[in-house]
Amino acid sequence: KVKSAYLDSSSQPLFRENLSRIFSSFSSAGFLEKMGSLLDGGLRLDSQTFEKMAILLDKKAVPVLIGLLGYLDTISARRTVVNLLSKVGRSDVAAVTAGLDDYRWYVVRNTVIALRNIGDKTARDHLIKIFGHGDARVRREVVKALARTGGAESFGVFSKALDDKDQSVRQAALSALSELGLPQAKELLLDRVKSNAFLSRDYEEKKDYVLALLGFRGEDVRMFIGKMLERKRFFRQAKNDECKLAMAYGIGIKGDREYLPYLYKLGDNRNEMLQLAAAEAIRKIEHGH
Repeated sequence: KVKSAYLDSSSQPLFRENLSRIFSSFSSAGFLEKMGSLLDGGLRLDSQTFEKMAILLDKKAVPVLIGLLGYLDTISARRTVVNLLSKVGRSDVAAVTAGLDDYRWYVVRNTVIALRNIGDKTARDHLIKIFGHGDARVRREVVKALARTGGAESFGVFSKALDDKDQSVRQAALSALSELGLPQAKELLLDRVKSNAFLSRDYEEKKDYVLALLGFRGEDVRMFIGKMLERKRFFRQAKNDECKLAMAYGIGIKGDREYLPYLYKLGDNRNEMLQLAAAEAIRKIEHGH
């Protein structure tokens, strides 16, 4: 009702000026800090109330919301503030990027999440720069954010992230490359899986690589995976079988019928685990569950 009166062109200028102070108060540190305390104390905003709250805030609220992320204790309170920052920050993305310079990793991470939600490409350079952050949780969120906003320009970050010391960052990079869908992403993944170093990766990471690679269509991918499933090795046989297990798992998840002939052949393998993995993949492909 107040906003309707404020927008009414027939309202007196002094009246409108006084009404504007009401809206300004919602974006003030005094009001938002009290709201933060209530959220930390268990207050929950339903979706309708949240949307109304977001509409009342203006870009002056951005630095205040970033400040709140520095001391809120509960996950639910931080999530609400990040969501508010994502809404209000669309009007001033540059102000949101200021949170990337904070000395606290959790403030930086939540700022990155807000920028990912905003999805504005103008934040790309800031995100690429912050990828060198010392905390893996920040680097992981940067990769996820760039998957949405970066495109081909962020390919170098994804490539570096594949060698990150933290597995969750490497996993995020694989997902990003698969989502990117570019020819150079497919070539990079093929080169990595073809390398001898791939055999030394643990089983879970092998599965992540295979799932990312199977996201690409093409005869080159199909021929390579088919050749890998048929390959026999006398040295490092256990690691080779582990690769086949990962591929059988990935094929079952993706449900690609083109690989059925290779899976049937694995049913005759002496490795019982490979037999079971092939049978499970065949079941998923042929019966859909």
